[in-house]
Amino acid sequence: MYLLPLLALLSCEKILTDYKIPDPGNKLTMEALLLSGNTITALVGESVYSLDAASPKASDDYTVYLFENNILTDTLEPQFYQTYYDPNGRGTTQDIYLYHSQAIVQSGKNYRLEASKSGFQTIKGETSVVEPVNVSYVTYDANRERYRVRIEDAQGGDDWYLLRAYYKRAGGTFELATMILSDPTVETFDYYNDPFDPDQDVYTDEAFLSDEYFRDGTKQLDFGISLPGEEQDELYFQVIRITEDYYRFRLTYSAYLNSDDFFSEPAQIYSNISNGYGVVASGAASQVELPR
Repeated sequence: MYLLPLLALLSCEKILTDYKIPDPGNKLTMEALLLSGNTITALVGESVYSLDAASPKASDDYTVYLFENNILTDTLEPQFYQTYYDPNGRGTTQDIYLYHSQAIVQSGKNYRLEASKSGFQTIKGETSVVEPVNVSYVTYDANRERYRVRIEDAQGGDDWYLLRAYYKRAGGTFELATMILSDPTVETFDYYNDPFDPDQDVYTDEAFLSDEYFRDGTKQLDFGISLPGEEQDELYFQVIRITEDYYRFRLTYSAYLNSDDFFSEPAQIYSNISNGYGVVASGAASQVELPR
């Protein structure tokens, strides 16, 4: 089964950097997206002040606890992830670790992650895991090269959905596929949408959808798929019902990345972490196989 990758907090120094003035001091950061039916992975690090020449840090010396329905159930273990190169060109590197638990996330339960390190305040983030929704394949328009799927909205409250397509390579691994979208109700945070050409095709590997645009509890979505030239075995469309925390985190993160322009307003990245920065959020995935 394809696993949703975490955002790499250390792929860019910005997201681990605190931009408040005056300097509030370095704090721990944590990011985790808990998907129902999957094990748990968290990225833990340390922020640095924006005017500080130091780089953000992440290592294997944090203590990370998992609580399920307020009961301590596990201590997450660090595992090497990748070596991070300082983007400021100082030639320094550091090893990055992800923290893992073999506990299986279950819909309907509440989870809390706590991270600590000597010299820092303990940080906490919690989330209640939502139930998945139904998604079904409708048809394929060969002339337009567009698939159509139907998404059934969850009942009660406002809901957000993360949309992805992925394929199984001949070697057995799963990779994201590029979706081709022209639906103005779908948000693609990493793509600039021309307001003078709302019907343009947008190429993206993920998109966000609010149930604000559902009719009678359903949404029909048309999209194309762009695949690499290599051989593929299977093709899937995935709908992940996500908590509002994750939607707001990704929305503000995108706004922050686009705030480098001279005329842009500074953007504060959303956080639901007590005493620190980042997000602990959850989701539940549903997928449907698409014909080839």
